[in-house]
Amino acid sequence: MSEVNTSVQILRKHYQNLVRIKGDSPGSGQWGSIDESLVRYLELMKIGDLNGCRILDIGCSIGYFAEYLQEHNIICQYTGIDIVPEAIQIARKKFPDMKFECLDITQESLEETYDYVLVSAVFNNFTPNGNIFLQTLIKKAFSLCEKGLAFNFISSYVNFRQETMAYYEPETVLSFCIQQLSRKATIIHHYYHCDVCIYVYK
Repeated sequence: MSEVNTSVQILRKHYQNLVRIKGDSPGSGQWGSIDESLVRYLELMKIGDLNGCRILDIGCSIGYFAEYLQEHNIICQYTGIDIVPEAIQIARKKFPDMKFECLDITQESLEETYDYVLVSAVFNNFTPNGNIFLQTLIKKAFSLCEKGLAFNFISSYVNFRQETMAYYEPETVLSFCIQQLSRKATIIHHYYHCDVCIYVYK
C-alpha cells in the first residue's frame, strides 16, 4: 500500500465512522457547527468570482459548500467529490440537481477540467506521511483547474497541538506551490484561528 493510499484509507475510515454516527449534521465533517465550515469556504471563495464557473469541491462531505451556493443563489456548474460513499449518498439526496461523485482523486481520474478547484479541511487530520499526501493531492487538484486552486490547512504556528490533527509549515507549503505549480501564489495566514489558505493561479 502506497504512502498516499495509506493516508486515504485512514481518512476514509475516520469519516465513515463520523457520517454513520452524525448523519446529516456538521459533525459528519468534524465541525462543531456549520459556521466553522462556511468561514473556511468563504475564504476559499475569494480566489475569484465563482458565478458562471465550473467548480470542483474536493472533500465535499455531505454537501456543506453546495448548500451555501444554493442558499446564496450562486449560479455555477458544481461538482463535489469525496472518498466516503456514505457522505456522497447524503449529498445526492439533499441536492439532486448537483453532481456528486465518490472517488479518490489521488488514484482516479476525472475526464473534465474546472475553472476553480477548492479543497477544504482535507488535510486537517494526522496521517503518516501527511506531507506526501498533501503534495500529491494538491498537484492533482491543480492539474484539474484552468483558473485557480484554493486550499486550506492548519498552521504549524500554534500555541497548542492535538495528536490527531495535522500541522504544516506555511512557508514550506507555499514554497512547494511556487516551485512545483505556479509562481502566482498567495497565502493568507491565520484568517480564522490557526487556519491557512493558499490561492494558486494558472
